[in-house]
Amino acid sequence: MLYDESTVKRVLRAARDGQDWQDVAVKNDVKLRTAYRWVNTAQANDTWGVTPCRPRGGRRNIKITDHHVDYLLCLLDEICYLTLDEMVDALEVRFNVKVSRQTVKHHIDDRMYTMKQTHRDNNYRNLPHNKVLRRDYVVDLLSYKAAGKKIFYVDETNFNL
Repeated sequence: MLYDESTVKRVLRAARDGQDWQDVAVKNDVKLRTAYRWVNTAQANDTWGVTPCRPRGGRRNIKITDHHVDYLLCLLDEICYLTLDEMVDALEVRFNVKVSRQTVKHHIDDRMYTMKQTHRDNNYRNLPHNKVLRRDYVVDLLSYKAAGKKIFYVDETNFNL
């Protein structure tokens, strides 16, 4: 239950002035444990005029600002194959900010970017040697068909296709 600042100050004023703060707390519908915590905190820190309430909600620690995220998005526009590790290193080099890969991923996701694994075509598929091997395979396959042999295909599960 949240209490008014005036209620908290009434209880603290009574405790500071040596009055019965428990009676003030009961008359203001404040639980005794809560009032005790207020008084104990005020005595320990010698802060009688300030309410001992902590801020609620909101973001706690912000390591990556919008400026950092804009920099990362510019890097991604230039080099679309950047990994999260490379982006973390770029932030550390440029801004001296040490963050985790997951932090970078969350901030990039907030800007509607998704990080996918890249699937590049292999360069060795169309090498001259492989083209010769494919041609030999087709020539052999056609010669077997011309000879009247039955051809069947078996995949890795040994299932006849």
